Amino acid sequence: MKSFKLQVESGEQTGVEFVLREGENILGRSRSVEIQLTAADVSSRHARITVKGDAVSVVNLSQYGTSIGEQKISGGEPVALALGQLIRVGKNNLRLLELSIEPVVPVAVEADNTATGVAGKTVLDALSRDNTLTGVAATSDFDQTMRAKAQSADLSDPDDDDSASVDKTFAQKTVFAPKEELERRLAEEHAKIRRRNFAFLGGGILLLVLLFTFWPKSVPEGKIEFDSTYDVGEIPAPLGGFKLLYPKNSTSKVQTVADGAVVSTAVGHKRDVPLTIRLQESANDKWATQDSAASLREWMNSHPELTFGLPRGKFEGDQNGIWVFSLPYTRTGNEMAVGEVRVFFHGRRLEAIFAEVAAADQGRAENMFKGCNYFEFTPEFEAGNWAGMAIAVKLNSPAVFSQISDDLGREAPLTWASIALQLRQILSQSVLENRADMEEQAVRLLVNLRQQQTRWYNSQRLLYLNTQRSGDARTLAQVVQRGQAVFSDQSDNRYFEVRKW
Repeated sequence: MKSFKLQVESGEQTGVEFVLREGENILGRSRSVEIQLTAADVSSRHARITVKGDAVSVVNLSQYGTSIGEQKISGGEPVALALGQLIRVGKNNLRLLELSIEPVVPVAVEADNTATGVAGKTVLDALSRDNTLTGVAATSDFDQTMRAKAQSADLSDPDDDDSASVDKTFAQKTVFAPKEELERRLAEEHAKIRRRNFAFLGGGILLLVLLFTFWPKSVPEGKIEFDSTYDVGEIPAPLGGFKLLYPKNSTSKVQTVADGAVVSTAVGHKRDVPLTIRLQESANDKWATQDSAASLREWMNSHPELTFGLPRGKFEGDQNGIWVFSLPYTRTGNEMAVGEVRVFFHGRRLEAIFAEVAAADQGRAENMFKGCNYFEFTPEFEAGNWAGMAIAVKLNSPAVFSQISDDLGREAPLTWASIALQLRQILSQSVLENRADMEEQAVRLLVNLRQQQTRWYNSQRLLYLNTQRSGDARTLAQVVQRGQAVFSDQSDNRYFEVRKW
């Protein structure tokens, strides 16, 4: 039966190969799929590639479509894929190839093992003669020593005409040796055997300990993961900009409410743990006119029924990133529940996504909360994202817009950090002054800025990788220093990325 692989021939991951397993292989941008492409124009679950014996087929799962060669496929019908054909996913081209596996050829080892008393045979023949106790050839060091001593003292049988024979017994060869000498040599041989056995035993115990320590642990039966065993359901956010994701199965129910949506589903190996995912959206001018930390504290205080843990945060997204807060919580009342809420801001919008289970299921469901994202941003939403800030001094917006347009026109990277700060202030100012036209113009300039930043970052990252491979330390240091100078705004995910270089 043939084995297959996909080789990326164009795109961000050119040269990368993915081995296709028997059965279904999901291709997309999500971390949970088998074939992960990081490009922004790839959906989280873009296509399903199925291998059945020597046949390979493709099913499109994305609204953007998938192409085989120049033929675009859509819908849920599988399309056969032949060896050598290209799969086009966004700007990425992947070619189906056969996976070749080189056989391992055993090599015979010939040797003249005269030292062990077996001439003209292989080492394996010599080692297989007598492994009754230690797994070592029957001719021990002691035996060889006594043979040599007997021969040097001319102790061989004078009536034996075949002096080259090595078939005489140990007793015949050492008949004239003193008893004390034989006992001493025998004791030494036994001590050597014991040391060797203890060494083998110690090595075996150490190997078992290492295997037990580092052998991959499977997920315990009781633990629940948001993995490939679930289909992924999608709900567009009512205010737009992203999709709500949830583990979809026959128990899932979706309900639209006034401030968002509620999904009731069941998870676990037996689908016996009820899980509720709730999207809560709000739009308020105050979210756009104060910093995110103050807005988060105010929002937390508005939920007295929840006891929050310490907030954490990280950037989510594929470009500049959106800062998302994560807060574990306990819900008090008639039925106690535990969960985690993800909160992020977008201008005057506050988005909160709750995922919770009954308190009794906390131990099993904790992995459903840690590291799981129940949302996916659109590229336009991410590029135009901004968070509010407190304004001390108002800016002259026409003059600032004119200067920013000039700076963006000449693509001056060292001005980008100050441009981003000025645009963020003008956006908050436009909300205070109720100037929709000012806000719209500032968002356009912000998207333009981030497009330039993305192009520059990608080119510098490629330069960094090539310089790193060439070993040019001086040029590498210059690339790193330039990247850190350009990305000096901590509200951009790339501020942290270039500091990993």
